[in-house]
Formats: sequence, C-alpha cells, structure tokens
Amino acid sequence: MVLLLKLVLVPALLALASGVSRRWGHGAGGWVTALPIIAGPIVLIMTLEHGAAFGAQASRGTLLGLVYMGLFCVAYARLARRAAWSVCLAASWAVVALATPLLALLRLDLWPSFALVLAALALSYRMLPPARAAGGSVPGAREIGWRMVAGVAMVLFTTSLAQWLGPRLSGLAATFPIGITVMAVFSHRFHGEAAAIGLMRAVVPGLASFAVFFVVCALVLEHLGAWRGFAAASAITLAAHALLMCAMWRLARRRAQTPIVLRDTT
Repeated sequence: MVLLLKLVLVPALLALASGVSRRWGHGAGGWVTALPIIAGPIVLIMTLEHGAAFGAQASRGTLLGLVYMGLFCVAYARLARRAAWSVCLAASWAVVALATPLLALLRLDLWPSFALVLAALALSYRMLPPARAAGGSVPGAREIGWRMVAGVAMVLFTTSLAQWLGPRLSGLAATFPIGITVMAVFSHRFHGEAAAIGLMRAVVPGLASFAVFFVVCALVLEHLGAWRGFAAASAITLAAHALLMCAMWRLARRRAQTPIVLRDTT
C-alpha cells in the first residue's frame, strides 16, 4: 500500500496540476501546486510507516518548512527574469539548504509557527516580481509524463530518509519544494520566464492553505488516526483554498488586474 502511494498518488497529483495548467494556464496550475499535493502524501506515507505520533510531529516540522518554500519561490521568480532555469534552480535550492538548518533550530509551539509562516508568506508575496503575459503555450502530454517521473524520483528519495532524520527533520524534508521545483523548471524551460513567474505568484498565496492542512494534521492525527485525520485535513484545506482563491480574485479585480487564476493572454 505504501509503495503504491509513492508510485501512483504523487504522479497523479502532479499530472492534475499540469493538466490544470494545460487547460487554464500556468497561474491556475500554480494554485493547484500550492496545495500539499506532494508533502501531504509524503507525511501520510511517514504516518503509515512510523505511526500517528510520528506523523503529528512531522506535520509540525512540515509547517515551518513553508518559510523556505516562500524563499524558494522568491529566489526562483526574481532570477527567472534574467537567468536560465538551471541557474534559478541551483540558486533556489541553495537558499533552501541555507534556511533549513536555521529553521531546524527553532522550537516554536504550533500557533506561533503558524503565525510565522503566514507572515513569511505575506512578505514573500510582496517580494515577487510583477506578472507578465505568458502567451498561450501550455504543457503537452509528453512533458506532463516527464513531470510525473521527476516527481516520483524526488518523493522516493525524500521518504527513504525519514527513518534516519526523525519526525521533526523529516517534516522539514517533506516540504522540500518537490512539486514547485518540477512545475517551475518545466514551465520555465518550455514556456518561458513569464510562465514561471505567473506560477510563483499563484503558489505563494496558495501556500497559506498548505499551512492550514498541516496545522489540522498536527492537531488531529493522534486522535483520529492516519486516514481519518488526513481526510479531515483535506476537507478543511480545500474549503480554505477556495475562500483564498476568491479573496485573491476579488483583490485583483479591485486593482484592475487580470485575476491570477486565469491564463495570461498576449
């Protein structure tokens, strides 16, 4: 069952995000990517393998990892205006590598961690470059297949480290930006820097829903168990994500901008 989750669920969720990008544009794909489509299954796998208490502790660590996810998005988007995808990826991963040991030193309770994450995401969003028209280029079927393969490889590597890292560091490792990396690199490589920037401008505010998911997991896993706990977290997160998308869409309308959930057009 656990191996099946690794080999089927994660690539299916990446295919979903890529399919949304193909149908509605890179910004819409960014909103799907911001959901815990990679970290959620990873922590579920850890919970099934190591128990509900391990999963609850990993969820707390995962929550703090959202700080470096915001930093990753800022670094990638700002460099994308003038550098190739390989340079952007190397620099963004370097930011993650520097931030992770610092975050591992923090010993915050759940609610202060949540407040820190929301503040970090708000600051990250303000630091993103402005959106640009991305044209009509969208992911093809072959590209989506390669995205799925890349996602599986990264998930297998991350989950294999859990027994050596322990719950807290495993949680931080779970938020390594696997889904964002896959989506950003393929968007940038095949569709240009505007597509990558549009993706990040949707991902960063959407990560607030990601934070909600792991707050709920940290609170309920030991009481409800793995499957019911993750089901409850998923339902609450989807509701929060829908409300957040509506709020951002209304904000964009007030500012007379194209809503970031829609495809940019030239």
